[in-house]
Amino acid sequence: MANRLFQSSFAAAKSVRSRTAITRGHVSVGSVSVNLAKKIFGDLRGCRVMVIGAGETSERTARSLLRHGASSILVANRTFARAAALASELHGKAVRWEEWEDHAIDVDIMISSTSAPHYVLTQEKLAALLHHRGQRPLFLIDLAVPRDFEPSINLLDDVFLYDIDDLQSIARTHLGARQMEIKCSIEILQPLVERYLVWANWQTSHSNVCPAQWDLVSA
Repeated sequence: MANRLFQSSFAAAKSVRSRTAITRGHVSVGSVSVNLAKKIFGDLRGCRVMVIGAGETSERTARSLLRHGASSILVANRTFARAAALASELHGKAVRWEEWEDHAIDVDIMISSTSAPHYVLTQEKLAALLHHRGQRPLFLIDLAVPRDFEPSINLLDDVFLYDIDDLQSIARTHLGARQMEIKCSIEILQPLVERYLVWANWQTSHSNVCPAQWDLVSA
């Protein structure tokens, strides 16, 4: 009976996934960031990531990018020991705070979550860096409050800036869409549950019924 329950559960889950949008859309900052990165770069293999600051959300986002193909991680933090520790966990490389701008020329994705009271990266500073990058896209993920990246950076060509509010808004929209699919999912599951209960009752009370008859009951 347990085996039949597992099989029925898997079949029900497959039916819900295929007939509703309940699993579509990304509902975490990390998964939203990965999805945006894929839209910008297509394939993340070969993408180089820099983490500025060593916050927990930055770490999770960096891990998500690595799982989806990003090739390397650089970590910069005002405390080098913290940068080195996080870089070790991510199998990346730590760079000293005063040198992160030099390394930024070569990265594709920058994630920042410092506690700086001012912009870590301004439009003017980034424009100077872009001069050495050619026309390669640059994806900036600003997870800091207050912001680390000056909002006007988004006006620069080939630069895509999303802050924590943007990412959370996208995640909430996706979550709302999933919640709207719950009613439809219940409607799909209800007859499947009832069908299994009918079969289970027959199994319990008619132990001598042949398997062919069980199949007719569950059909």
